[in-house]
Amino acid sequence: MISKLHYIIPDSLEYHKKDWYQKVCDSGIDWIQLRWKTIDDDEFVRRVNEVKNWLEGKEVKLIVNDRIHLMDQFEVDGFHLGKTDMELCEGRARARGLILGATTNSLEDILERKEIGVDYFGLGPFRFTNTKKNLSPVLGLDGYRAICRSSRLALEDLGLNTPIVAIGGIQNEDIEGLLEAGVHGVAISSYFNENTEKRIKEMLQKLEGNYAFG
Repeated sequence: MISKLHYIIPDSLEYHKKDWYQKVCDSGIDWIQLRWKTIDDDEFVRRVNEVKNWLEGKEVKLIVNDRIHLMDQFEVDGFHLGKTDMELCEGRARARGLILGATTNSLEDILERKEIGVDYFGLGPFRFTNTKKNLSPVLGLDGYRAICRSSRLALEDLGLNTPIVAIGGIQNEDIEGLLEAGVHGVAISSYFNENTEKRIKEMLQKLEGNYAFG
């Protein structure tokens, strides 16, 4: 099952430590994505394996952003591919039975990727964010309403029900509107840097309390 709250660890050694992972997991995080674009493959493998050790015994899905070519050097639950990463068809073939997510910014993106067999669409950005460079056009709530409505109809015609996960500058006050628009869940990064436990627990409560909208 695709979690309703995806936590993308910030690309900083400040958060690459055992006690940080302990804190976010104890607060309820059960899906973590590792996204480091600024380090080489050897360092990336080392960090992924460290995180695996820190998460041992915890019921947490570990997803790696890009880097599928390194999959034989660590054990993770899946991968997420951005629009400029490896081609999705190749990624699906390499990832075999693992989870595969794909970044999208429009209905056209979703329809182009629908037959590849991705397990969820990361749709965004919701609003401007400094977390990611080369940001796609901001969608806003109206954009999510239009895309979710159209994609639901298109996917249902094919017998598909691929979840949409919203991303990009999302805060707790945005959750109800996004769920009503039709998203399955949200992906968060720097918003959890402050008031971490409080914000995670409040967001989980909102996501679970509005489950019927997901």
